[in-house]
Amino acid sequence: MLENGELVEWVRKVAGSHDPRVTASTPVYPMRTPDVLTRPVHPRATRVYLCGGVAVRVHAEGTRGIDLARRLDAIETPDLDNHWLHPLSRGLLRAPGGLYGTMWPRATLVSTIEAAPWLDAGRLLGRLHTARIVPDLPRHGGVVRFRQALERAGAEPELRWLADVGERLRPQLAATSRRALVHGHWHLGHLGHPLLSKRWRLLDPDDLGLGDPLWDLGLPAGYRLAGLFDDDAWDDFTTGYRQAGGDFDAERLRPFAQGALLLAAVNELTSPLGGKATTIVETVRALDRGDVVAGL
Repeated sequence: MLENGELVEWVRKVAGSHDPRVTASTPVYPMRTPDVLTRPVHPRATRVYLCGGVAVRVHAEGTRGIDLARRLDAIETPDLDNHWLHPLSRGLLRAPGGLYGTMWPRATLVSTIEAAPWLDAGRLLGRLHTARIVPDLPRHGGVVRFRQALERAGAEPELRWLADVGERLRPQLAATSRRALVHGHWHLGHLGHPLLSKRWRLLDPDDLGLGDPLWDLGLPAGYRLAGLFDDDAWDDFTTGYRQAGGDFDAERLRPFAQGALLLAAVNELTSPLGGKATTIVETVRALDRGDVVAGL
Protein backbone atom coordinates (compact mmCIF):
# COMPACT_ATOMS: atom_id res chain seq x y z
CA MET A 1 0.00 0.00 0.00
CA LEU A 2 1.35 3.44 -0.88
CA GLU A 3 1.50 5.94 1.93
CA ASN A 4 -0.49 8.79 0.37
CA GLY A 5 -1.77 10.35 -2.81
CA GLU A 6 0.98 12.97 -2.80
CA LEU A 7 3.62 10.26 -3.16
CA VAL A 8 1.68 8.56 -5.97
CA GLU A 9 1.45 11.79 -7.94
CA TRP A 10 5.11 12.56 -7.34
CA VAL A 11 6.19 9.13 -8.60
CA ARG A 12 4.02 9.54 -11.73
CA LYS A 13 5.50 12.97 -12.40
CA VAL A 14 9.05 11.69 -12.00
CA ALA A 15 8.44 8.60 -14.13
CA GLY A 16 6.66 10.67 -16.80
CA SER A 17 9.73 12.86 -17.23
CA HIS A 18 11.53 9.83 -18.73
CA ASP A 19 8.71 7.64 -20.04
CA PRO A 20 6.22 9.46 -22.32
CA ARG A 21 3.78 6.56 -21.96
CA VAL A 22 3.06 7.53 -18.35
CA THR A 23 -0.27 9.30 -17.93
CA ALA A 24 -2.35 10.54 -15.00
CA SER A 25 -3.88 7.05 -14.69
CA THR A 26 -0.72 4.93 -15.03
CA PRO A 27 -0.53 2.57 -12.03
CA VAL A 28 2.10 3.15 -9.36
CA TYR A 29 2.95 0.23 -7.14
CA PRO A 30 5.71 -0.72 -4.72
CA MET A 31 8.22 -3.26 -5.96
CA ARG A 32 7.91 -6.50 -4.05
CA THR A 33 10.19 -9.40 -4.84
CA PRO A 34 10.01 -12.95 -3.50
CA ASP A 35 12.68 -13.79 -0.97
CA VAL A 36 15.90 -14.93 -2.64
CA LEU A 37 18.97 -16.47 -1.08
CA THR A 38 21.18 -13.89 0.62
CA ARG A 39 18.49 -11.21 0.45
CA PRO A 40 18.04 -10.35 4.15
CA VAL A 41 14.86 -8.73 5.38
CA HIS A 42 15.38 -5.15 6.46
CA PRO A 43 12.55 -3.29 8.18
CA ARG A 44 13.66 0.20 7.15
CA ALA A 45 14.95 -0.34 3.66
CA THR A 46 14.84 2.14 0.80
CA ARG A 47 11.52 1.87 -1.00
CA VAL A 48 11.19 1.32 -4.74
CA TYR A 49 8.08 2.23 -6.75
CA LEU A 50 7.38 1.12 -10.32
CA CYS A 51 5.56 3.27 -12.87
CA GLY A 52 5.72 2.56 -16.60
CA GLY A 53 9.30 1.77 -17.53
CA VAL A 54 10.78 3.60 -14.54
CA ALA A 55 11.77 2.47 -11.05
CA VAL A 56 11.72 5.37 -8.59
CA ARG A 57 13.76 4.89 -5.42
CA VAL A 58 12.83 6.79 -2.26
CA HIS A 59 15.93 6.56 -0.12
CA ALA A 60 15.84 5.78 3.57
CA GLU A 61 15.53 8.50 6.17
CA GLY A 62 18.99 9.63 7.24
CA THR A 63 20.56 9.24 3.79
CA ARG A 64 23.28 11.85 3.32
CA GLY A 65 22.81 13.57 -0.03
CA ILE A 66 26.49 14.38 -0.49
CA ASP A 67 27.47 10.72 0.05
CA LEU A 68 24.73 9.42 -2.27
CA ALA A 69 25.83 11.87 -4.99
CA ARG A 70 29.45 10.73 -4.68
CA ARG A 71 28.39 7.11 -4.98
CA LEU A 72 26.34 7.81 -8.10
CA ASP A 73 29.32 9.62 -9.61
CA ALA A 74 31.62 6.68 -8.74
CA ILE A 75 29.68 4.11 -10.77
CA GLU A 76 30.16 6.30 -13.85
CA THR A 77 33.97 6.01 -13.67
CA PRO A 78 35.69 3.88 -16.37
CA ASP A 79 36.56 0.96 -14.08
CA LEU A 80 32.99 0.61 -12.79
CA ASP A 81 30.82 1.87 -15.65
CA ASN A 82 30.20 -1.55 -17.25
CA HIS A 83 29.42 -3.33 -14.00
CA TRP A 84 26.51 -1.28 -12.64
CA LEU A 85 22.97 -0.46 -13.66
CA HIS A 86 22.95 3.32 -14.09
CA PRO A 87 20.30 5.84 -13.07
CA LEU A 88 18.25 7.67 -15.66
CA SER A 89 19.46 10.94 -14.15
CA ARG A 90 22.44 11.51 -11.86
CA GLY A 91 20.76 14.37 -10.07
CA LEU A 92 19.09 13.80 -6.70
CA LEU A 93 15.37 14.46 -6.37
CA ARG A 94 13.38 15.51 -3.33
CA ALA A 95 10.52 13.15 -2.57
CA PRO A 96 7.54 14.02 -0.34
CA GLY A 97 8.64 14.19 3.25
CA GLY A 98 12.02 15.65 2.34
CA LEU A 99 13.58 12.28 1.47
CA TYR A 100 15.97 11.84 -1.44
CA GLY A 101 14.78 10.16 -4.63
CA THR A 102 16.49 8.74 -7.71
CA MET A 103 15.26 7.37 -11.06
CA TRP A 104 16.30 4.06 -12.58
CA PRO A 105 15.33 1.92 -15.57
CA ARG A 106 13.27 -1.15 -14.77
CA ALA A 107 15.40 -4.26 -14.62
CA THR A 108 15.11 -8.04 -14.59
CA LEU A 109 15.88 -9.31 -11.09
CA VAL A 110 17.30 -12.63 -9.98
CA SER A 111 14.06 -13.47 -8.16
CA THR A 112 12.26 -13.73 -11.51
CA ILE A 113 14.48 -16.45 -13.02
CA GLU A 114 14.90 -20.14 -12.23
CA ALA A 115 18.65 -20.51 -11.67
CA ALA A 116 20.62 -17.89 -9.76
CA PRO A 117 23.70 -16.68 -11.72
CA TRP A 118 26.24 -17.33 -8.98
CA LEU A 119 29.23 -17.41 -11.34
CA ASP A 120 28.34 -13.97 -12.71
CA ALA A 121 27.68 -12.69 -9.19
CA GLY A 122 31.15 -13.75 -8.07
CA ARG A 123 32.79 -12.17 -11.11
CA LEU A 124 31.00 -8.86 -10.57
CA LEU A 125 32.08 -8.67 -6.94
CA GLY A 126 35.63 -9.67 -7.85
CA ARG A 127 35.81 -6.89 -10.44
CA LEU A 128 34.44 -4.37 -7.97
CA HIS A 129 36.93 -5.36 -5.28
CA THR A 130 39.91 -5.17 -7.63
CA ALA A 131 38.93 -1.91 -9.35
CA ARG A 132 40.93 1.25 -8.80
CA ILE A 133 39.97 3.24 -5.71
CA VAL A 134 37.62 6.14 -6.46
CA PRO A 135 38.73 9.27 -4.56
CA ASP A 136 36.43 10.98 -2.07
CA LEU A 137 34.15 8.00 -1.49
CA PRO A 138 32.91 7.57 2.09
CA ARG A 139 33.31 4.39 4.09
CA HIS A 140 30.96 1.69 2.86
CA GLY A 141 27.57 1.45 4.52
CA GLY A 142 27.95 -2.05 5.94
CA VAL A 143 29.63 -0.73 9.07
CA VAL A 144 26.68 1.57 9.81
CA ARG A 145 24.17 -1.21 9.14
CA PHE A 146 25.99 -3.47 11.59
CA ARG A 147 26.02 -0.78 14.28
CA GLN A 148 22.32 -0.05 13.77
CA ALA A 149 21.52 -3.76 14.05
CA LEU A 150 23.34 -3.95 17.39
CA GLU A 151 21.44 -0.89 18.61
CA ARG A 152 18.10 -2.48 17.65
CA ALA A 153 19.08 -5.75 19.31
CA GLY A 154 20.24 -3.96 22.47
CA ALA A 155 16.86 -2.23 22.75
CA GLU A 156 15.00 -5.57 22.89
CA PRO A 157 15.52 -7.59 26.11
CA GLU A 158 15.17 -10.94 24.33
CA LEU A 159 17.72 -9.91 21.67
CA ARG A 160 20.41 -8.37 23.87
CA TRP A 161 22.48 -11.53 23.61
CA LEU A 162 22.84 -10.75 19.88
CA ALA A 163 24.14 -7.27 20.72
CA ASP A 164 26.67 -8.87 23.09
CA VAL A 165 27.85 -11.25 20.35
CA GLY A 166 28.21 -8.30 17.99
CA GLU A 167 30.32 -6.34 20.46
CA ARG A 168 32.67 -9.31 20.77
CA LEU A 169 32.96 -9.43 16.97
CA ARG A 170 33.71 -5.74 16.46
CA PRO A 171 37.49 -5.92 17.07
CA GLN A 172 37.84 -8.72 14.48
CA LEU A 173 35.80 -6.82 11.92
CA ALA A 174 37.86 -3.68 12.46
CA ALA A 175 41.27 -5.41 12.35
CA THR A 176 42.06 -5.13 8.66
CA SER A 177 44.66 -3.45 6.49
CA ARG A 178 42.76 -4.05 3.24
CA ARG A 179 41.11 -1.11 1.50
CA ALA A 180 39.03 -1.62 -1.61
CA LEU A 181 35.77 -0.60 -3.24
CA VAL A 182 32.95 -2.38 -1.41
CA HIS A 183 29.26 -2.62 -2.32
CA GLY A 184 28.36 -2.37 1.36
CA HIS A 185 25.01 -4.19 1.23
CA TRP A 186 25.50 -6.97 -1.27
CA HIS A 187 23.05 -9.84 -1.60
CA LEU A 188 21.57 -11.66 -4.56
CA GLY A 189 18.69 -9.19 -4.70
CA HIS A 190 21.23 -6.55 -5.72
CA LEU A 191 21.89 -8.21 -9.04
CA GLY A 192 19.90 -7.48 -12.19
CA HIS A 193 20.08 -6.56 -15.83
CA PRO A 194 18.28 -4.06 -18.10
CA LEU A 195 15.12 -5.43 -19.71
CA LEU A 196 16.73 -5.46 -23.18
CA SER A 197 20.03 -6.95 -22.06
CA LYS A 198 21.11 -10.28 -20.58
CA ARG A 199 24.32 -9.11 -18.92
CA TRP A 200 24.06 -9.05 -15.14
CA ARG A 201 25.02 -5.90 -13.31
CA LEU A 202 25.29 -4.68 -9.74
CA LEU A 203 22.33 -2.71 -8.43
CA ASP A 204 21.84 -0.05 -5.78
CA PRO A 205 25.07 1.79 -4.92
CA ASP A 206 23.50 3.36 -1.80
CA ASP A 207 26.19 1.84 0.45
CA LEU A 208 29.11 1.79 -2.00
CA GLY A 209 32.33 2.90 -0.36
CA LEU A 210 35.77 2.02 0.90
CA GLY A 211 36.60 -0.85 3.24
CA ASP A 212 37.46 -4.51 3.51
CA PRO A 213 35.94 -6.56 0.65
CA LEU A 214 35.17 -9.36 3.12
CA TRP A 215 32.14 -7.31 4.20
CA ASP A 216 30.52 -8.09 0.82
CA LEU A 217 31.42 -11.79 1.03
CA GLY A 218 30.15 -12.11 4.58
CA LEU A 219 26.48 -12.74 3.89
CA PRO A 220 26.82 -15.50 1.28
CA ALA A 221 29.54 -17.05 3.47
CA GLY A 222 27.27 -16.81 6.50
CA TYR A 223 24.43 -18.50 4.67
CA ARG A 224 26.92 -21.16 3.63
CA LEU A 225 27.74 -21.78 7.30
CA ALA A 226 24.02 -21.93 8.07
CA GLY A 227 23.50 -24.63 5.46
CA LEU A 228 21.37 -22.37 3.26
CA PHE A 229 23.88 -22.29 0.41
CA ASP A 230 24.59 -25.58 -1.42
CA ASP A 231 28.00 -26.80 -2.61
CA ASP A 232 27.46 -26.12 -6.32
CA ALA A 233 26.26 -22.56 -5.75
CA TRP A 234 29.15 -21.79 -3.40
CA ASP A 235 31.68 -23.28 -5.83
CA ASP A 236 30.27 -21.20 -8.71
CA PHE A 237 30.31 -18.03 -6.62
CA THR A 238 33.88 -18.44 -5.35
CA THR A 239 35.12 -19.59 -8.78
CA GLY A 240 33.69 -16.47 -10.44
CA TYR A 241 35.16 -14.29 -7.71
CA ARG A 242 38.65 -15.72 -8.17
CA GLN A 243 38.39 -15.58 -11.99
CA ALA A 244 37.90 -11.83 -11.67
CA GLY A 245 41.01 -11.48 -9.52
CA GLY A 246 39.33 -11.61 -6.12
CA ASP A 247 40.99 -13.45 -3.26
CA PHE A 248 40.02 -14.25 0.31
CA ASP A 249 41.25 -16.23 3.26
CA ALA A 250 38.53 -18.51 4.64
CA GLU A 251 39.72 -17.98 8.22
CA ARG A 252 39.62 -14.19 7.86
CA LEU A 253 36.20 -14.48 6.24
CA ARG A 254 34.68 -16.39 9.15
CA PRO A 255 34.06 -13.43 11.54
CA PHE A 256 32.58 -11.41 8.66
CA ALA A 257 30.26 -14.33 7.93
CA GLN A 258 29.27 -14.43 11.58
CA GLY A 259 28.70 -10.66 11.62
CA ALA A 260 26.55 -10.79 8.49
CA LEU A 261 24.49 -13.62 9.96
CA LEU A 262 24.04 -11.65 13.16
CA LEU A 263 22.78 -8.64 11.19
CA ALA A 264 20.43 -10.90 9.21
CA ALA A 265 19.18 -12.48 12.46
CA VAL A 266 18.32 -9.10 13.95
CA ASN A 267 16.53 -8.06 10.77
CA GLU A 268 14.60 -11.34 10.60
CA LEU A 269 13.58 -11.19 14.27
CA THR A 270 12.46 -7.55 14.16
CA SER A 271 10.48 -7.82 10.92
CA PRO A 272 7.17 -9.62 10.29
CA LEU A 273 8.55 -10.69 6.90
CA GLY A 274 11.26 -12.90 8.39
CA GLY A 275 11.23 -16.57 7.37
CA LYS A 276 14.72 -17.97 8.07
CA ALA A 277 15.13 -16.73 11.63
CA THR A 278 15.43 -20.08 13.41
CA THR A 279 18.21 -21.43 11.20
CA ILE A 280 20.12 -18.16 11.21
CA VAL A 281 19.86 -17.61 14.96
CA GLU A 282 20.97 -21.15 15.78
CA THR A 283 23.99 -20.75 13.52
CA VAL A 284 24.90 -17.47 15.25
CA ARG A 285 24.70 -19.26 18.63
CA ALA A 286 26.84 -22.16 17.38
CA LEU A 287 29.51 -19.84 15.97
CA ASP A 288 29.63 -17.83 19.18
CA ARG A 289 30.12 -21.05 21.18
CA GLY A 290 32.89 -22.06 18.82
CA ASP A 291 31.02 -25.13 17.59
CA VAL A 292 32.12 -26.67 14.32
CA VAL A 293 29.70 -25.89 11.48
CA ALA A 294 29.93 -26.20 7.71
CA GLY A 295 33.22 -25.02 6.27
CA LEU A 296 33.88 -22.33 3.72
